[in-house]
Amino acid sequence: MHSEVLPHGISRRHPVASSETKESAELAVTVLQAKVAELARTIGAKSRLCENDVWFLSANPRFSVVSENELSRQELVVIRDHLNRLESLPGENQPVEERLLRLFLPHMRGLLAQCTARAPGNTAAPTEPARSQAGEPISLAEWAVGIGAERCILFRKFKDKYRDQLPLEISAGRQKKLLEQFAQRGGHVSRSDAVKSDPVGLPERNLEKATKLLKTIKSEISKIRASIRNGIARAYGTDASCLNDDPLPWSGDGWSAKIKIGYAVTDQSGRYQFRTYQEMKSSDH
Repeated sequence: MHSEVLPHGISRRHPVASSETKESAELAVTVLQAKVAELARTIGAKSRLCENDVWFLSANPRFSVVSENELSRQELVVIRDHLNRLESLPGENQPVEERLLRLFLPHMRGLLAQCTARAPGNTAAPTEPARSQAGEPISLAEWAVGIGAERCILFRKFKDKYRDQLPLEISAGRQKKLLEQFAQRGGHVSRSDAVKSDPVGLPERNLEKATKLLKTIKSEISKIRASIRNGIARAYGTDASCLNDDPLPWSGDGWSAKIKIGYAVTDQSGRYQFRTYQEMKSSDH
């Protein structure tokens, strides 16, 4: 990572995300500022620092809210281009402020989603919740996908317990690997995580091949999304076209699952039980 000479060592401003409301933007500023301070304390306590740790400690980012009404048309075009660039793999000639932001993005993506900050390029208006044929609201929060040894299982939560509903059409290759990434990473998979963990492997120093691989990954996630939506629709006795909510929406720099993703294990009676990644790790010890 190379630096450039900047006045007083202060980088230029770079947009992080756009938000629907001023309130959510101001909330994001507050929580992001607290997050980078927490990162600095954690990294500063290490006995040995790597190169990225040094950048984390020296970056000292400051966040602020800027209304679109305060910007010229030219500034808005540039900002939207910067936000769209964050959706792609890093290029070779990134400005220093973009390189620094990409260091922090994996630590900020979940907070941005919780603050309802709109992801780059996402301008969709909120929609009414889907309903079953009986008029029951369909909530993704009560659903989970469990990765099994032979198949992936759709679970639904009843009170405090997940119960298996039906098997999903998930391929054993790239799709299953992607679901495992969601399970292991707490429900969020960034573009770089998806590419690095791909069974084919990251095309080293070849941006064209890496971009092509990312398009393939996006296609596989779309297929996973469709399988989950179809499974939930079948369980409710309705059509998938009636489901407005996205179980794997784009969020910040990757995909954040609105459903639980973990593992499907069989109990002594042969029935599937849902387990999170942490529960699986604990049972191994």
